[in-house]
Amino acid sequence: MPADARLSASETKQFNLREQIHALKTQQGVTLEYMAYALRTFQERTTIVDTFQSLFPQHARRAIQKALTSTPAAIHEHLLKAFMTLVSTHHFPVEEWNVEEVLDQFPMIPICAMNYDEESELEGEYLATRIAATMTGYYSNAPSWEEIQQALGPTIQIPTCFTDPHHQCRVNLGILTERCQQLRRPVSDFPTILRIMYHDTGTLFLDISYAYDAPDHGYNWTKLDIQDLTEQWKRAKQLTDTWIRTAKQLDAQPRHWQTIFTCWQHMCEYKTRTDQ
Repeated sequence: MPADARLSASETKQFNLREQIHALKTQQGVTLEYMAYALRTFQERTTIVDTFQSLFPQHARRAIQKALTSTPAAIHEHLLKAFMTLVSTHHFPVEEWNVEEVLDQFPMIPICAMNYDEESELEGEYLATRIAATMTGYYSNAPSWEEIQQALGPTIQIPTCFTDPHHQCRVNLGILTERCQQLRRPVSDFPTILRIMYHDTGTLFLDISYAYDAPDHGYNWTKLDIQDLTEQWKRAKQLTDTWIRTAKQLDAQPRHWQTIFTCWQHMCEYKTRTDQ
């Protein structure tokens, strides 16, 4: 570099100083912005204390005292872990294997999915579950009707509305349920399995799916939402009990499949007539 092109020592010092001042100002802005974000996050997560005290007042006092002995960054982690354990014990199961992830999603409650998703493996499940999955048309690993026919044997005839590739069934679970409930178990309870496989039960634990991403279901760590989910969990357990009992009965008495298929065909024919 020519001598006249070089910066003098004073100019170099001044140039570096300007750079440093600019860097500090930029860093200060970032730091203040981060501090404001951290404070908002801390305040938002602190709302768990109110819910904790409302639902578990005795446990909350001990948990808060213990959490306050840790660093500020770990306070909410300790509180949330203790709180989720109590919720799982007294209300409904909570996905608590990763507290940091739960904190990242805060205030949204992580919901345990108790059902299959569209790409679930169904091999080894009850035949009733697999047949219901095929009926819905949603499950990529559901058995074909040829495989179902082989599993049921030659005495059970599968209706043509399932085997005709040009036919599109007109599904109305209300009509099917009404028809099936005129009969005895296990036929009367089979629509419950279908509703579960359709994710159409009205209970988040059976209806939610994580097939592609975590849905924003809108339930947060509030007393009202926890009470609502508690009732949904009770209903989900009842439906699951019906599901398993019905599937076992159909495995033991496969002759009832003929009646179920007849009810389905009645539903499809009725919808076809009334929709014309």
